[in-house]
Amino acid sequence: MSQLYRNTSYIKGVRYFGNYSLRAYLPKSRLTIPLGHKDKKKGKAVQSAVNEIEKNAIRYPDKDFTNDIYVSCSYQPKVDIPVYKFDRLFNRMIKGKVKDSVINSRTKEIIMGKKHKRSGLVIGGIYPLFIKGIFGRLDIRDITPAHKDMLLDKLDKGYLKSGARVKYSDASTNLVKRNMTTFLNWLVEEDYLDKVPFKMKQTKSKGMLTQNNWIKKSVFYEICSYAHFTDVAYFKVAYNTGLRLRELRTHIEDSSSIKCYHSIKRESGLYWIEVYGKGGKVAEIPLQEHIKADYDTMVANPKNPRTISANFKMACRLAGYEHFHFHNLRASFISNLAIVGTPAKVIKELARHSDLKITSSHYLGDKDMNKNILETWMKNQKNQ
Repeated sequence: MSQLYRNTSYIKGVRYFGNYSLRAYLPKSRLTIPLGHKDKKKGKAVQSAVNEIEKNAIRYPDKDFTNDIYVSCSYQPKVDIPVYKFDRLFNRMIKGKVKDSVINSRTKEIIMGKKHKRSGLVIGGIYPLFIKGIFGRLDIRDITPAHKDMLLDKLDKGYLKSGARVKYSDASTNLVKRNMTTFLNWLVEEDYLDKVPFKMKQTKSKGMLTQNNWIKKSVFYEICSYAHFTDVAYFKVAYNTGLRLRELRTHIEDSSSIKCYHSIKRESGLYWIEVYGKGGKVAEIPLQEHIKADYDTMVANPKNPRTISANFKMACRLAGYEHFHFHNLRASFISNLAIVGTPAKVIKELARHSDLKITSSHYLGDKDMNKNILETWMKNQKNQ
């Protein structure tokens, strides 16, 4: 006998009832058919008709009654074409972006995770951790706003750490939303869908640059006192140029998978760093004379980016500033420019941001921090 049931889902602990579906049983197969409505009486009538077909199927086991059941349910079966599977298309998009150098292998690892060499298991990744469980098996034509609510609910729940539930950061949440939005837009651009099923609004960031992660000069030199002089050279170059960790390398062969490095040249009596940075962007930034000696020390002592990052973290712990990490050096470079009254457009160029909004919202988004910067700048103006 067939089964009539109603689809349900839980969003933020609340149970929602959807449309009715019918499960029919034939001698050689089982069919699950969405009825597409919430009318129980109508569903019962369809179920009675299907029950009669099931009885005939038992009497004539060699005959296929599948189409008869579909007609009784007013259901047009959707051809299960693999090309419309969410998982397959998401992978295709990522492979295409890597091939076209839109993203590098490092970004791919952040999105898709990294395979463990011994076990072959995928570790981390935005897609496996957040998106695949909800959307992976779906036909993209079946995506609805209800799936968006399920994703937001998952992000709101956070994760367990030492028995306590911890919320995901705004940066992590926005990264998931951006990847989802990018994929849905890509489906429309590639003509898989006529329009995006839903839109995802970015969580308003509080800004990376706050009182807790801005490294003042006095604190910076205190941290440096706990590190080896070759590591200090790396720290000083990053603090005074805003170079990202992986951009500190000087040889392309050292970064064949990441493609982030830099070179140096001298023009009109000035040193210029030519940066081949994030997203394949090329830019030139000045290198101050007082940093040149540290720069030479850095080049003479090549180190793996992970080693540099770990050594900086260790120095921070020894100095009593455990919350700092290497990227704070870049954030502090931007902060120090703002303190001395550097115009926002100049900061944007030196930071190599594609949009001024990134500079202001991501790095100067904290109101208390901005007030502190303005007060310091005003004091500097008075002393001049």
